[in-house]
Amino acid sequence: MGEILTSTLLKATTTLGLLTLCGALYRFTDFLLFHFTVPRDPLAAYRPSFPVEGEAGKAKPYALVTGSSGGIGFGLAESLVRRGFGVILLSNDEPGLQSAKRKLTKQYPSCASSVELVYLDALKASVGDMQSRIIDDCIERKRLAVTILINNVGGVPMPLPLFRVFTEYEAKGIDDNITLNARFMAQLTHLMVPTLTASSALPTSPKSNRSLILNMSSGARDGIPWQSMYSGAKAFNAGFSMSIAREFKATGVPIDCIAIVPGDVLTDSNYTGLGAWSPDATQYGEILLDRVAGAVSRRRLWMSPYWLHAVQIALMDWIPESILGNILADKMIEKKRMFATVAQKQK
Repeated sequence: MGEILTSTLLKATTTLGLLTLCGALYRFTDFLLFHFTVPRDPLAAYRPSFPVEGEAGKAKPYALVTGSSGGIGFGLAESLVRRGFGVILLSNDEPGLQSAKRKLTKQYPSCASSVELVYLDALKASVGDMQSRIIDDCIERKRLAVTILINNVGGVPMPLPLFRVFTEYEAKGIDDNITLNARFMAQLTHLMVPTLTASSALPTSPKSNRSLILNMSSGARDGIPWQSMYSGAKAFNAGFSMSIAREFKATGVPIDCIAIVPGDVLTDSNYTGLGAWSPDATQYGEILLDRVAGAVSRRRLWMSPYWLHAVQIALMDWIPESILGNILADKMIEKKRMFATVAQKQK
């Protein structure tokens, strides 16, 4: 009896080990395929196939990118233009928007007529402002076929220091962080869903098109010390995005929705204390869009498109909090010091 029990346990343990090994091998292979192979046209599903009424050819697909006068937003806009999309750049920085358009048209002269600018302050804009300035005055009046919405606008809208303990926040700082990073994104998405749905499934379309929403979250969604309000808002973005993605699938709405979870990216606002091999905004925009089709085909609700960020985020789930908390605190203390040093030099 004892030998039979031992033999059974050995077989069960061996089988379990083999299944675990196969699972790990599958996940590793999928990781490599996702991060290091790129389809010929990762955004093919979001190019409308319906003709423009009264015109020859096909409608040019447009993407609305918020917070796109610089940083990751501009990097995404640049990559979209290179892929043949028209872009609607939205920002509260009017000179920055004009500069962004000049850069795009200089690099891609043929896009001059397909770069639209919307000046709107996400901290102050009402829902009525969003409707009139974005939907009525831009998309509908110009009859743009918008198939992609990228909710990128965000940041820490406070005077220095940007890194501070929660008890040092002023009431305005709390409200502004929520407004900029969460409220504007949710309200704009609510307004844009009918437009995206209409662009996805017009009766004249010979095939079923789809639209895409990318919501910019952050690795900070897991809770970064000295960044409580930013972390909380980015966690909202991820949860909101995954919720509506599941709603769209359950109700047959032809919109793919993915939360984007980046780590450190070199931008105008994140310019010091970055980790090794951190991409710049242009590189990150290209990496992100290259992986959209892979994420959609895998039915992912969120993705970290840059391989190193994905590894770092995965490790955070494995490291015990007794260790992880100290690592994050030490990193943020160092980053806080480096930002303060740069700010002092700029005075």
